[in-house]
Amino acid sequence: MKRILFTFASLLFLIQTLSFAQETEGTIVYKETVKMEMKFEGPEAERMMARMPRERSMDMQLQFNTKNSFYSLYETDVEDTQEMSFTSAEGQARQVRMVMRKPDNQIFVNLDNLSLTEKREFMGKNFLIEENLKDLKWKLTGEQKEIAGYACQKAIYSTEKLTVEAWFAPQIPVKAGPSSYAGLPGMIMEINENEGKKVITATAVTFGEIDSSTLKTPKSGKKVTREEFRQLVEEKMKENGGGGQRMMIRTVEH
Repeated sequence: MKRILFTFASLLFLIQTLSFAQETEGTIVYKETVKMEMKFEGPEAERMMARMPRERSMDMQLQFNTKNSFYSLYETDVEDTQEMSFTSAEGQARQVRMVMRKPDNQIFVNLDNLSLTEKREFMGKNFLIEENLKDLKWKLTGEQKEIAGYACQKAIYSTEKLTVEAWFAPQIPVKAGPSSYAGLPGMIMEINENEGKKVITATAVTFGEIDSSTLKTPKSGKKVTREEFRQLVEEKMKENGGGGQRMMIRTVEH
C-alpha cells in the first residue's frame, strides 16, 4: 500500500510540474484599441468629422517563454477600409473611402535583463529602437477582476503625463506583457493608458511550446532613439500641408 501511495504522489507531482511548465510558454491574443486624433481642413470638415470613427482596433499577439517575449500583429489582413456618406452644405451626396494600413510593428523583450528592441514602421520605412525598459514604480491596489478566464490584480503607475493601469495574472508566472510593458509578478493581461486613450486587453490564451526562432530580435531598420523617432513623426505630420480638403490622423504615444 505504501508503494502505491508513493507512486500516486509522484504522478501527482509530475502532473503539477508539467502543468506549471505549460503555463510559462505560449501565445496570448490581445485587442489593442487606440483613440485617434483627427483634424480635417476644408469646406466639408465639420460634416466629415461627424461621420469618422474616433478609435481604431487591432488584434495583436504576444508569444512568450520565461526568457523572451515577442509582440506583433496577429491579423493577416493589414488594411482597414471604411466608407462613409454624407450630404454637403450644397445638398450634394458625397462618399469618402478611407484605407488605413496596419503598421507591422514588433517588440522583442529580453525578460532576463528587461531590454527591448522595437521595430516601428512609418511611411513605408522601418526604424529600430533599442533601450532598457524603465523601472516603473508600480503600486498594487488590491483590486481584482477576471480577464480571459484568469483572476487578475491591479497595479498603477503614474507620472505628470502618463497614468497606466495594469492587470496581471499571477497564475501565469511570467513577467511579460503586451507592447513594452513587463516586470510585474505575473503576465500582464490588460493595459489602460490615460483613462482609455489606449487599451490593450487579452482575449485568448494558448499554452504550448514556442519555437525559439519565433522569439527573434528585429533586425531590419534604421537605428534611432525613441526621441529621434518622435521628432521624425512630428516633422512629417507638419509637412502634410497644402490647400484643399485635407485630413490628418494620428495617435498619441507616451
